[in-house]
Amino acid sequence: MADHVVEIKDRRNDDGQTLFSISRLGREFGMHRQTVRKRLDGVPPDVTAGGNPLYTIATAAPYLIEVQRTEMDPDKLPPFDRHQYYASELKRLKLEIDQGRVIPVEQIRRELAELFGQVASTLETLPDLLESKGLPRDLIGVAQEVVDGLRGRLYLDLVDEEESAEAAGDA
Repeated sequence: MADHVVEIKDRRNDDGQTLFSISRLGREFGMHRQTVRKRLDGVPPDVTAGGNPLYTIATAAPYLIEVQRTEMDPDKLPPFDRHQYYASELKRLKLEIDQGRVIPVEQIRRELAELFGQVASTLETLPDLLESKGLPRDLIGVAQEVVDGLRGRLYLDLVDEEESAEAAGDA
């Protein structure tokens, strides 16, 4: 019995990379061509020949290979991969900031400082407002004590929160 040798003429792009049809990608990756077509839907082909899309492995593989996601420690990656990982994370973070899904810490601090400044200012003027409304001095004194207690508690809560945030950032 003679061995059958099938010769497939390689098509190459201008860079010398082999181009694969949907059917050939299916054979190479061990999947049905309809599955390949579905996964490559929306991926622009490297070349179109005779109305058929042709792809390089570099273009098609990311869409055809199912990567198992596992927890990884980026600090254990080789230097180049670690650099790529952190560069990718920085880009993702910048995108999330641009989309408004993440707010930078400094912006939050500024806005909270402004908000708490307004609250403190209102609390400070409350006894004067009560006096202008004709409340007796003893009630104004009680109100002043309550306001002072609130301001002190607010200050301690802010300091405690700041220390907690710094401790979490150091961990």
